[in-house]
Amino acid sequence: MMEKKVTSFEKLTKRTSTALLGLIVSTKAIALSATTTDIIQGSAPYLSMDGGVTKAMSDDGLIGIKFPDGSVYIAPGANTDLYPDAKVDNSSFNTPIILPSEAKTFADIQTLVPLAGNSHYPRIDLNNLIGEPYNYWGDADGDGNASATGSLTVAWKNADNKDITAEIKTNPNKLLTACDMPYQLTITATNGHLSTEYGVPQTSTFNDISHTYYLGVKADKPSACYASPNIIYSGGVRYDDRMNGPNWVSFVGFKVNDADKPSDNFPTTGADGLHFFLILSGITPEQIIAANGATVSAESGHGVTLSLSADKVNWDPVWGGTDEERWNARPIDVRSGLKIKLKGPTLDSKDKRFSPSVFKLYADSSHTKLLYSFKIERWYINNPPTMKENGNVDYNPMTYEQAIQFCQGLGSHYRLPDVNDYTNNNDPWLGWTGGLPELGDFYAYQRRLSFKRGNRWIGGLFNEWGRMASWYPFDDEETVLQAGEYAVSWELSGSGSDGFWTATLTNMPNKHFTVYALDGGIWYYDDSGRNVQAACVSP
Repeated sequence: MMEKKVTSFEKLTKRTSTALLGLIVSTKAIALSATTTDIIQGSAPYLSMDGGVTKAMSDDGLIGIKFPDGSVYIAPGANTDLYPDAKVDNSSFNTPIILPSEAKTFADIQTLVPLAGNSHYPRIDLNNLIGEPYNYWGDADGDGNASATGSLTVAWKNADNKDITAEIKTNPNKLLTACDMPYQLTITATNGHLSTEYGVPQTSTFNDISHTYYLGVKADKPSACYASPNIIYSGGVRYDDRMNGPNWVSFVGFKVNDADKPSDNFPTTGADGLHFFLILSGITPEQIIAANGATVSAESGHGVTLSLSADKVNWDPVWGGTDEERWNARPIDVRSGLKIKLKGPTLDSKDKRFSPSVFKLYADSSHTKLLYSFKIERWYINNPPTMKENGNVDYNPMTYEQAIQFCQGLGSHYRLPDVNDYTNNNDPWLGWTGGLPELGDFYAYQRRLSFKRGNRWIGGLFNEWGRMASWYPFDDEETVLQAGEYAVSWELSGSGSDGFWTATLTNMPNKHFTVYALDGGIWYYDDSGRNVQAACVSP
């Protein structure tokens, strides 16, 4: 066989191909070695409430918060160095974070628990958080197919320690106010993780953690925070917390929720000489008097005017050290306020007419900024105790029939009150269950505004105004006020009085219920009895 001659070009081509093959094999070997011995480290996936500007990759960042000015706060923890632009929170009730001026509503305070569109608020599962419509996650390496476990929960409280989370869910644009500061925002996370399908590292792990932020706002907006009648016999002072109604705050009075709704504000009942205090923020009593005058007439209705003055609150709160410390830390002064005294028909008035009256107080002299409003629906006239020539006190008791005649004699649609015109409690043992059902057999009133159920009032004078029995009915007004009592005599404590007659008949013949001015307690008396006092109400 003839051997084929190999040309120089073919020899060169063969040598080159062999060399290239060796190079390729060598390169693959190097690549394989790099993959198995030196893995390229990327970035872990993260959660973010702002499109990746703030990245939560650890427990402390997971429960962070962000304000509209871009500032971020995180909980203290071991990984705070991951968040060089964030502030580690050390706030407390006494030293809250002061929110920037841009933060005006609860919706302006961001957490990883969305407010908008989150039907499960105040909770969210992390796996829902990373999906539509939120997509609150990212990965710097572009890794995808994320999954997550664990959950986040938030809880809001105001300075009265009342849980307001449900209110915020309903109204996320509710305004922040100095009356409620410091707010408490608690964020709680459960064990969980965020993982991508590929990538190294592909998981961020989160442990159980909870942290409370204390948030304050500047007291620069004029506000009426509380309406404070006599606080004696409120929850925390006597009996138990069942005395505290929905808007009653121990040691201070009725919380003002909406100045624009007069029927929702204290008081709805009144009598001549009764007074209460408005506890304020962002405005002084003197400024209110300058804007409204010292005497205020009703916007509608007849018979009642208001007398305004700046004064010290004469109710003496019986609080413990913790309570006092908390109140001292707040930006409102509960020891002074605008004193509002009611002036209206009495037993001696020539004109005893009354019709429901609406009052409005403004923060400015042009009367464009409403500060507070209320509507007096019922007006009461009593037959007060008198001093005899021998110095003894006559509390002017009557029989039931005399009480009926006394009210009829006043004219102007006055009548003998029912039990519900005085108090809102029950006494099943006596057969009275016409008060608040939730009070059960609690034998004293609940500090709560009166309201109508059908055509019948639930509650009246005593549950709104508190204790109206005085130990010092004939001392000068200053002495009475210093004793924490009203400068008006309704019932003389320790006098042997059996309270006030009502038109409500018991289940026993010729016996009507009576109600005590001390705490709204209910009793009954034979109609011929002479130890019971009388008062009348209109309409």
